[in-house]
Amino acid sequence: MPADPTGVFVPPFDHQDIWDGNATVMQEIASQLGDKPDVVVCSVGGGGLLNGIMQELDDKKWNNDVQVLAMETKGADSLRQSLDAGHIITLPRITSQATSLGVVRVAEKTYEYAQRPNVTSVVLSDEEAAKGCCLLAEHERMMVELTVGVNVPVCFDGFLQRLLASKKTITKDSKVVLVVCGGNDISLDMLMAWRMAMVGSETVQESTTSMTARVGATGVTA
Repeated sequence: MPADPTGVFVPPFDHQDIWDGNATVMQEIASQLGDKPDVVVCSVGGGGLLNGIMQELDDKKWNNDVQVLAMETKGADSLRQSLDAGHIITLPRITSQATSLGVVRVAEKTYEYAQRPNVTSVVLSDEEAAKGCCLLAEHERMMVELTVGVNVPVCFDGFLQRLLASKKTITKDSKVVLVVCGGNDISLDMLMAWRMAMVGSETVQESTTSMTARVGATGVTA
């Protein structure tokens, strides 16, 4: 930029215009459901998506009713580490394979939103995110990258309820929305490699439905 006085910096996540655009995701969710969801699960990199969702929840005055899970992978968890530190920190480097989440410092607005009582910060491993990718490929015929796969494990074995604890009781009638937001950094070769690493000669379903993600072994901040 210093060498180009006519250049324009376009921020990937830390700008009101980005948040306004991402807020339309929540508008579409509300339109399709015809009502408020109970839980929204979304990935966090720099925080642009989370900011848009939270902004729209505020506009609809749903912020006390809708729980939001802010998902990161270990090694790209700049939000979680900031919450643990009590201030925004900058990661020395990204060590997660979920490179689309690879932002070393979250937006200040994201850090503010994440401290609200209806937001739960969750950090899972790359391996758990890969299981999520395989699940979506198996059951929904969707190829997604690790940034989306990290959202999926919360749907199994009562993990979502354990994460929310007393914040909200999940029933068969609850409306839980997973935001599927990334399909670039993925290929059939990657999926097959993850599948073989996970289950060997077994099926994806046999392994992933017996997944034993536990809050005690997972980074969670309420």
